[in-house]
Amino acid sequence: MWDYNKEDLVEEVKIGGNFLNKSGCYDMTILSAEAKKTTNGADQVVFKFKTKDESTVNIFFIYTNREGKPTDFKVRQLNQLCGLLKVTPDKIEAMVGKEIGVFLKTKGTSKDGRYINWNVDGFYDTKTKGTSSEINKKEGVGNTYEKAGERYAKEEAVVTNSNSQKTTDASAKTDISDEDFPF
Repeated sequence: MWDYNKEDLVEEVKIGGNFLNKSGCYDMTILSAEAKKTTNGADQVVFKFKTKDESTVNIFFIYTNREGKPTDFKVRQLNQLCGLLKVTPDKIEAMVGKEIGVFLKTKGTSKDGRYINWNVDGFYDTKTKGTSSEINKKEGVGNTYEKAGERYAKEEAVVTNSNSQKTTDASAKTDISDEDFPF
């Protein structure tokens, strides 16, 4: 058992990390990429991304249904990601550490309001701001990035139960006697 320490009662609650909460065009580094099955058997890639300002986001990119039938647009997005990063799907671990642009769209929060649900609208090259299609066709490189940026700028940040809670002030004094201790 640990030792009870009254001084811990006035310590400020530390909320870890910065998390994205708004749709946008984000230049990110892939911290992890792992192929997994969902609880119902669908195939997914679980990504963890980090921006230059250390904000992070976890994306559960489900690309098949539970019977294993691919979702065409999701597979197409993954192929475009692989093309931009010059990585084959069987080597997704090679994505770790690489930079990629991600068009991220918020779609509300989880049922309990603690987490933001995200859609990946697509990917782009961080240097040229071009999508895979724009780069391969050598036309309109960066146009999608500009349009997406304008659209996302009009959206409000999503507030979750987790990031709307207030932390306690370390200067607040709590006077609890042994008799007041609840157990």
